[in-house]
Amino acid sequence: DVHGQYGMAAHIYLATQSMDDTYFTNADAEMMIVPQQGRLRVATECGVLVVEPLEICLIPRGMKFKVDLLDGPSRGYVCENYGAYFELPERGPIGANGMA
Repeated sequence: DVHGQYGMAAHIYLATQSMDDTYFTNADAEMMIVPQQGRLRVATECGVLVVEPLEICLIPRGMKFKVDLLDGPSRGYVCENYGAYFELPERGPIGANGMA
């Protein structure tokens, strides 16, 4: 629920052209973008990310961004998180660098 600031929404996307002169911001939710086909160049206020299939991209709530398609048409998944912010899980006794 957007107004209650809890819950989420899942979407499947299919993009055929880049967002050349257009930027987007989601004031209601964080967005997790998971490409299934095609690489994405995500330009944000903080820098540029290249996201490939099997990787995830997390856009914080309120961040302006645009997406360029590097390999032509792209498809994948988007999750909007309306609730508490995503955070890394506690790793316990192995610590933050135990799997590095």
